[in-house]
Amino acid sequence: WIFAAPQWGLIWILISSIIGGISATASMTAANKMMIRIPPHGSRPMYIASYSTLASFAAGLGALAAGIMHHHIKHMAFSFIGFKISGFDMLFIVSFSLRLLTTLILVPWIKDIPCVNNIDISGNPSRERQN
Repeated sequence: WIFAAPQWGLIWILISSIIGGISATASMTAANKMMIRIPPHGSRPMYIASYSTLASFAAGLGALAAGIMHHHIKHMAFSFIGFKISGFDMLFIVSFSLRLLTTLILVPWIKDIPCVNNIDISGNPSRERQN
């Protein structure tokens, strides 16, 4: 998206849609598997509902924030190492930077949990927890 421009819009949308579709599907599948396997049996619907609500709310806020930011910077432009960067380009640079920062902050917190609630979350069915 950093090199996105109106004349190349459809090509970038196609590439982004393919990569984004694969990535989003993979992450949603992983999140759904975790929501089904980790919480206690009776609490699963509440975990799924909470996740869906918060994820949808965050997606809406992200789109709103991007729209507001674009409204304020759409007429800005500057050059960097010979590249002309417009407000449109800056929006995607900021988006990429925030996604990268979030990934760098959250990934170290991910821990391998081999077994939760006597369920092996690695995909092996009904393996009892080893104490």
